[in-house]
Amino acid sequence: MANTIDEYITLSVSDLRRLGYIKRHEITGGRVTWKQGDTITAQIYVTIDTRAVPMCYLSYRYGGTPVQETIRLMFKHSNLNPEGDHGYYYFVCPVSGVCCRKLYNVNGRFVGRAAFKSLYPQQALSRKQRNEYKLFGLWVKLDELQQSRRRKDFYRGKPTPYRLKWEKYIERNATIDPVFKRFQELLQTER
Repeated sequence: MANTIDEYITLSVSDLRRLGYIKRHEITGGRVTWKQGDTITAQIYVTIDTRAVPMCYLSYRYGGTPVQETIRLMFKHSNLNPEGDHGYYYFVCPVSGVCCRKLYNVNGRFVGRAAFKSLYPQQALSRKQRNEYKLFGLWVKLDELQQSRRRKDFYRGKPTPYRLKWEKYIERNATIDPVFKRFQELLQTER
């Protein structure tokens, strides 16, 4: 079975910005820690240099051996203000050379998604499991509609927006699930 994206440790530009490690024309850095519950699963030290040529230096241990990795960063100006100093940083994948916002630790090396084959969790499911997943999602959405605050079906003899939304949802999914088909029949007899 193929590995899914969720199984890899990820390092994202957004997380580094949130931690305050990416600042224009400065050298900053610090420790990034991944936890599962209260247990620390991984830890690396990141240094970001955005002065001349933006670079990201990673220092961590993989399988007991120390690893030093250098990843180039690219600054792209914002399309809202191309002349200004505002913009976004991207990692440049060391394997594929593609700009990306997230890097994945694959076999002890941080690479972009284009550099390895992996699936999203739903892609790893069988066709039957995907259909069950979809049906479950339909039922959850129907439950959310029924639990909404505005549950009045009619006001002065006319259907409320809630009721119209609920009917539209049932009608749209009547071809997928026989239970929704039965709901649709009941709604038609109610009118």
